[in-house]
Amino acid sequence: MLECLVSDELRTFQWLVSDHMTGESLTPVGREKLQHADRLTTARLLQEHFGPTQTENVATNILLKIVPSLGVCLRGQGVTSQTSTHIRVETNVDTTVVKNKPEVSEDGNMFRLRCRQLGVFLCSETGLLLEGVGDVVYQTVPWDLDFLSAKGLRPAGPLFRFKLLTGSFHRVHLPHCLLDCAQHSLSVAHITGDSVDFITPGQVTDSHVIIDISGFSCFGLVFRIASPDSDRGAIGGLVLLFHRFSDSSLFVHLLPRNVCLNKVIKTCKQRIRAEYLETISDCELIPNQTYKLSGQPAVFIQPESSKFVNFSDYNNFLPSFQVQLEALEADMSLKLQLSHLTPFRLIGWLIGSIESLVWHQVLTLRAAASSPCTEDSVSESVNVILLLHGILKNLELEDFKTFQRLLNLRSDPIPVCQLEAADRMRTVDLMVQQYHAEGAKQVTEEILRKMNFNHLVDQQLRN
Repeated sequence: MLECLVSDELRTFQWLVSDHMTGESLTPVGREKLQHADRLTTARLLQEHFGPTQTENVATNILLKIVPSLGVCLRGQGVTSQTSTHIRVETNVDTTVVKNKPEVSEDGNMFRLRCRQLGVFLCSETGLLLEGVGDVVYQTVPWDLDFLSAKGLRPAGPLFRFKLLTGSFHRVHLPHCLLDCAQHSLSVAHITGDSVDFITPGQVTDSHVIIDISGFSCFGLVFRIASPDSDRGAIGGLVLLFHRFSDSSLFVHLLPRNVCLNKVIKTCKQRIRAEYLETISDCELIPNQTYKLSGQPAVFIQPESSKFVNFSDYNNFLPSFQVQLEALEADMSLKLQLSHLTPFRLIGWLIGSIESLVWHQVLTLRAAASSPCTEDSVSESVNVILLLHGILKNLELEDFKTFQRLLNLRSDPIPVCQLEAADRMRTVDLMVQQYHAEGAKQVTEEILRKMNFNHLVDQQLRN
């Protein structure tokens, strides 16, 4: 039965069957067993845990919640997401927004929100607002950037894939980061299978785009690039700080305010082993403009300046600055400034650039308890990730898919269920997690040489 699921649906199935089978009288399968399991392994674990008869019942019930249309082949009849619960729509509904904390998967990318009575519910992790009642699972999935670019569009928020387990929702509010002057350029991409529709919002508030829905699939915000000047207005942004205690490094991320913070935190912890520092992060940032970071005390900051180019990136979360700190515990003042370059060369040579303050915080940094940490897993990981990502960006899509297939054919493979929906950056992350930094470089070289990309290896890996 699991062969009909794509990789994201398989992960949803595994998550629900692990420790989220509320309402069932059976003991769930431990999540650690299913975390990296493929379809065959998942089926075997279910058989061992529940036995043949119960396995079919458990699997069928969860599959119908994830993909209701499977009812035709599984039970010989059409089953909708509202089969298990009948909702009576009331005219007098409380419109007060209720903040609700969802259950979150270990990788920070999948959420389950339970709305037990009719109302308006705010997901505290993603900023989504849902109107209705029921139980819904959702996750962020990668955008097809080439498709959007061909239509003169770019992402303006995460792309959410929803699975309705029970209940009914009639309206969704997607968080945006644009200021008033640019909100008219927003629309909602509605993706069902291979079909994509672009919906004009019914209403746009200072923080959300609101649309009426008749069912769930994939929804995400896009921005129409009408001219090269379209992206020159300020957006609501975040300055996020991550501290790596092992070498006293501080990583500074410039991101749009409607990113999924939990996903950013999990990604940075996995990729660079840095801990999130809670601070006031809100500010206004201008896409494609240059910013300068200064701090006291600091040994050095690299680079000296950085363009804000991550304004439409809701998947990779690369840092804009790295600050080398004093090893001892200290208070630190950080300032982010926008560099205004004058268009007149002579004036610019005389007075230089003019800088305006965008964000300022004073931090109290604490020393971490000493713990052994290898150079391979900490000091080198960031450089290796950037190097390998740059190499994979040189591959055409078909060659990149071949690279992923060869990764799965190794004696110590990365599971195909993890690679199916992985973009280039996610693939690099998986390699570093599986083989560590130096091992990931060796694996990349071996596969590229098998693919006859010797020039790429010699130019970028051997320099």
